[in-house]
Amino acid sequence: MKKLGLVFGLIFLFFPCLSFASVSGEINSSSTYYNVGGKTENSFYEPESLEYLWEMFFNLEEEIFGNWRLRSSLDLRATDDRLVDPQDFSMERFFVEFSNRGSSFTLGDFAVNFSSFTVNNSLKGLKTSFDFGENLKFTAVAGANFYLWEDLCEERTDDTQLRQYIGGLRLEQTLGSIGNLGLNFGILDDDDSFVSSYSDPQRTTVVSLDTRLNLFRDLNIEAEFAISWYDKNTDSKDTPRKTDHGLRFLADYRIGRFFFRGGFEREGSNFSSVGGFTTQDFEEFFQEIEIDLFKDSRLRLTYRQNRDNLDKHKATTTRQRSPGINLTFKPFR
Repeated sequence: MKKLGLVFGLIFLFFPCLSFASVSGEINSSSTYYNVGGKTENSFYEPESLEYLWEMFFNLEEEIFGNWRLRSSLDLRATDDRLVDPQDFSMERFFVEFSNRGSSFTLGDFAVNFSSFTVNNSLKGLKTSFDFGENLKFTAVAGANFYLWEDLCEERTDDTQLRQYIGGLRLEQTLGSIGNLGLNFGILDDDDSFVSSYSDPQRTTVVSLDTRLNLFRDLNIEAEFAISWYDKNTDSKDTPRKTDHGLRFLADYRIGRFFFRGGFEREGSNFSSVGGFTTQDFEEFFQEIEIDLFKDSRLRLTYRQNRDNLDKHKATTTRQRSPGINLTFKPFR
């Protein structure tokens, strides 16, 4: 009942705009017949069943209050096919965005990518950004990473997915036509009430400086240095907060038929990112060369080398070297 109330409440936020906005929509309907043989008692399907699926997509866009633009989107799904969705009715996506030339406000679903080591997530919450002049931009986000809007009303059970609250700030300076420089802050906090009995609530705070540069037209550089403060168990005062750093550097360069790409990445044994796409205690170096042999053929040579045990606290160190070769050609064109 709480879930339905939440869904209809969000729908009512969407539909009052229809009287003055440009609206588009799409409805997809399908049915699937299942015939289950063998030991049917092991299946959650009936021996014979016909399952339905309805998907509805609504979008609106309109200029309001002079130079402001309103955009909104609502995706709904109704089904009794458990292979598609464990719930009969769900709201897949919802957002409302107000924007003008120098600022924007988004409420609902949004994706944010500050940097690899800080905030790099899909969230449900609030996002806002402001431009200060032509070259300086400030962005702030706050939200949670649960899957569906109905999960806001979900009660804690043994199989409940972990819920995390994420916030972040980014100040980005554009460096003319050659690239940008960004200062990032991110924080991730586990919801204690949604942590399983087999794990502990954790908190991660990360600060990083990153840059993306395009030099001499054909040379691209991307780099980031980050420091994290990682609390492995926020419920225990005896567990110390650990600090470590992460570093990554990527570069590519094209000259004639040759394309060179290389990089280095290092995450300390106690380093933790907000986005969660990094590996602790890991260091890797890679390089790649692509050669355009003929009009429709390409040769690629690669080499990767990585290792762990960066702080020498483990009894053994794992090292891996991976050379590779790839030939691509199109004989028929």
